[in-house]
Amino acid sequence: MKNRGRKYLLLISSLFILTSGFSTPSPEQVVPIIKDIKPYSWYMEQSKLWEKETGNNPKNADAWLNYYTATQMARITCNKDNPFDKEGELVNSIVSKMEKSIPNTFEYHYIKWWNGNNNYELFHHLEKAEELDPNRPELFDDYVTYYELTRDLGKKREYCKKWFNSNDISPGVLAYNYNVLMSLENNSMLITNGDNDTYPIWILQDAQDIRKDVTILNRSLMNDKTYRTKIFEENGVQLPEQEFSEASTLDDRNRILYESIANNQKGKSLYFALTVNQNLTNQFSDQLYVVGLASQYNEQRMDNMAKLKKNFERTFILDHLKIKLYNDNDNTIVKLINLNYITPLLILHDHYKSSDDIANSDLTKNLILKIAKQGGREEEIINYLESKEGFPANYKPLIDLSFKDLNKAPIKIKENLYVSQSELSNSEYELFLMDLLKQKEFEKLNMAQIHPVNWREFLSDEDKNQPDEIIFVHGKPDKEFHPVQNITHEAAIMYCEWLTKVYNSFDDKKKDFKKIKFRLPTEEEWELAAKGGEMKGKYPWHVGSKKIEYNYDLPYNSKGCYLANFSTTEDPGTDGGFFTVPVTSYWPNDYGLYNVIGNVSEMIDETGKAKGGSWDVIPEESLIKSVQDYKDHDPRVGFRVFMEIIER
Repeated sequence: MKNRGRKYLLLISSLFILTSGFSTPSPEQVVPIIKDIKPYSWYMEQSKLWEKETGNNPKNADAWLNYYTATQMARITCNKDNPFDKEGELVNSIVSKMEKSIPNTFEYHYIKWWNGNNNYELFHHLEKAEELDPNRPELFDDYVTYYELTRDLGKKREYCKKWFNSNDISPGVLAYNYNVLMSLENNSMLITNGDNDTYPIWILQDAQDIRKDVTILNRSLMNDKTYRTKIFEENGVQLPEQEFSEASTLDDRNRILYESIANNQKGKSLYFALTVNQNLTNQFSDQLYVVGLASQYNEQRMDNMAKLKKNFERTFILDHLKIKLYNDNDNTIVKLINLNYITPLLILHDHYKSSDDIANSDLTKNLILKIAKQGGREEEIINYLESKEGFPANYKPLIDLSFKDLNKAPIKIKENLYVSQSELSNSEYELFLMDLLKQKEFEKLNMAQIHPVNWREFLSDEDKNQPDEIIFVHGKPDKEFHPVQNITHEAAIMYCEWLTKVYNSFDDKKKDFKKIKFRLPTEEEWELAAKGGEMKGKYPWHVGSKKIEYNYDLPYNSKGCYLANFSTTEDPGTDGGFFTVPVTSYWPNDYGLYNVIGNVSEMIDETGKAKGGSWDVIPEESLIKSVQDYKDHDPRVGFRVFMEIIER
């Protein structure tokens, strides 16, 4: 095992960052990467230097230990597209030479066990190594692993205590893994990646009785079928072994494995440590929610912000991140593993910022920068944060804009919350883009761009030959009164921030409120607006409106006319439009809101989620409760602005 949830995890994509510059050609002590990490080139150099030492003095047991360790670490840190000693021929030959040169030493027996990769038949070598030198801390992880695999949990606990009492384990790594454990619900299961996110947790559980309710499932150890069968049986996990073993791809194996764990019969929640390689979880990233230093797997959408805030504000140990409380011999590893704090902290920073909690936003940003600097990622994180910066408090528009342009009489749906009558139009969004251009905010302008669309590629072969007068009977989708679409979630948020700054900057006596905030709605807020009051049907139609009876549960009226801009099974234009139509088309709901169903799906505050269906979504999937997923930008997705009263 001596080998890590949406937009932030892609930023912190690797736990270990290798640097260069170790040029002194002399042998140095080599330790496993659980203690320190160096570049592949350094391990290769040390392997050759220590090989030379063993040639000069074949009885030097320490030289053999360093030679083997350097070679193994080179195998681990090499470019996987060009692996070093892939089949293990070199390390096997080192062990054979050690047997001839130093057969009755701690180093030989210890390496013989290590090289066997937890082969139970070689366990007597580990016992012999302990007999020769019982106080060597190198032994502890091997004993802990062996007794975990054999499920002798009493002996495992014994060696975890020995390891803890030896003071060999890093306080910083222990603190990190304490916070991992505190990220989890009671009686849950945690998928871990390697040494630094597994052994410290076992030590905390067995030596300090911390969160013993959590079951640790190490990815590497789960490859052992005998062990996997035992621990799955203990936790009510039923893995279809034949389907699992016959899976043709790693993605399929991972899907079968993790879905089986998530559906365990004991009702335990499943989490993934943030140190787990993201490539292993990409296929179900939409089911992962960052709640701290772990992501919770949930097939139902969940609001993870409350858990995230609780963990960082009230549960986690964080003082050691802010000030130096102790000297840590494993300082390099601590700095690198602490980089995993950045993902949840960035999420929190955005939340505090969007909530106008300036104090917490600044505190979080400062902590992010401190961690990034220590881990060698400061420049990257500074660039990222700068790209996310909003508009200054004293922001003034450079376009000719009057208060009347902004005061569009939004509709009140509950105390301190209002909503625009229509989806945001191209003309409204163009004001924003024009101001960015005049402000010379070219980076923001690039982020906010409306991406071009070849609309005819969405048509059937039969309709592609239709003239514009038929296809775009209500005007092309880029016309001023059509809804803006094909922009990113970040662009929609930026527009809301810009509108907030502009509105609040007006010193106009006609303003109804002193300070407001424009933003995207939560899913609950959007549904409240869409319902238009107390209605309980699938759609927001007004019964008996305009002398034509509507049915809450049908997409058309009693005359068979569609009531929104859907994708229909008949000719695409039978509902009034092939693509988008003007934002005030169709009858509004009881609140006076147009197109809450159809036209464009409307973004909510959760990235990648939209509501209401669109011109390309069928009526059955355009219900008030329906959710549409999207990625990046999409010509079927726009947004509607909500207004929150901050100060009257």
